[in-house]
Amino acid sequence: MAVKHISLLAALLALILTACASGGDNPDRTPLPTSTNAPTRPAVDGPDGIQQTPLPPPPPFRAASAYLTVENIPQSELLGRLDPPGEPSSIFAYTFSPDGTRLAALDNNQMMMWDLISGERVFTGPRQDMSYYYFSPDKDEIYGITLDGRVRTYETTNAEAQSTFTGHPRFNGAHAFDADTGLLAMGGNDGVVRVWNTQENISLITFDAHPRAINIMAFSPDRQYLATNADDNLVRIWDWRNGEQLTEIDLGGALLSALAFHPGNNRLAVATTQNISIWTVIGVAEADFEYTLLTGQGGATDVLVFSENGQYLINGGNIDAMNVWDGETGDLLVLLPGVGGQRISAAFHPDSNLLLTAVLDGPAQLWNLDQIDRETGSIAGGTLNVPSTRIIDVDWTPDGFQMLFFDASGSVFVWGIPPEMMSNDTDEDA
Repeated sequence: MAVKHISLLAALLALILTACASGGDNPDRTPLPTSTNAPTRPAVDGPDGIQQTPLPPPPPFRAASAYLTVENIPQSELLGRLDPPGEPSSIFAYTFSPDGTRLAALDNNQMMMWDLISGERVFTGPRQDMSYYYFSPDKDEIYGITLDGRVRTYETTNAEAQSTFTGHPRFNGAHAFDADTGLLAMGGNDGVVRVWNTQENISLITFDAHPRAINIMAFSPDRQYLATNADDNLVRIWDWRNGEQLTEIDLGGALLSALAFHPGNNRLAVATTQNISIWTVIGVAEADFEYTLLTGQGGATDVLVFSENGQYLINGGNIDAMNVWDGETGDLLVLLPGVGGQRISAAFHPDSNLLLTAVLDGPAQLWNLDQIDRETGSIAGGTLNVPSTRIIDVDWTPDGFQMLFFDASGSVFVWGIPPEMMSNDTDEDA
């Protein structure tokens, strides 16, 4: 059965769909609307939560031929689909090789790797209780982390573990991994942090960070500092190489949802169930509060991300519309209508000017952040013709050549500029 290649609408990002969302500058930080009847988030990682209707056969896989930009993205098409073997099961963890040419992933039963140039599956093997998965900075290894604190090292050619070490004997899932250096920080129920050089399997430091179980951690962009949160409702900033606490933020009993460092390194976004607060935490004797973003209840349960250039901060979760803020001033720029209320995902393009979003049982959309109208609080965007409404995650490859859409069934739709499109452009130019 032949499958037609599905293209973006020709005028995408030229105001195909102009969402006249309310928003604009928000100097008073007034509360945003919240969902009063948000649906229960469906389970998507088991047999009862996956789409039972079989997907149509995928088209022959084609390699992406160009870096995606605002100008050429209307030419992007479905390049192919990556299908895991066996029973359908949602991918819950994945990692890209640093050059963006390979994708490794975990579902409930197995670990897999695909070549994103050919679309071929490189290997498949048993999951072996792994819960987290990361490529090494040199692309030669993959690190798998189990919930009991073991770290396994795999070569990228097969599913056989080359070595295993105990990263944290009281590990509870709290961790931070830096893809550029291979640094891995692991937290435990005992409040202890252990930091490893995964490329050398060397323990760099172990220190007592909190008196209670650690929940969330994040490295600063320069990897010199580590933010930690624990059941004591404190956020602490560490010069981790020396085990020295620099400052702390008292959440006053509020539950933390997420942490995100600004790319400029010295500021930290702290999201609770009620709001987001912005703090200067590096280069100061005490954490310096800057301002609060009132997101509404559950406004950052799914997404809290700065764009790579720091120009934007987005948050999303159990609210009616994703918030896009000015990453420097905290002004509300726009609300993305309909991007909320269920399980949502979002990812910035490497250039920070395009934003992918998806809502489970809803549309996958592309937004042009260069076309935010601050006067009206509107933005140019369009719905992508991804052949599924069960998208649970979206992402760009690190090289900016492909968009990936992760279906609840475990399949991955890959989009980009096909080779024949570039050939046509060359012929026309000639």
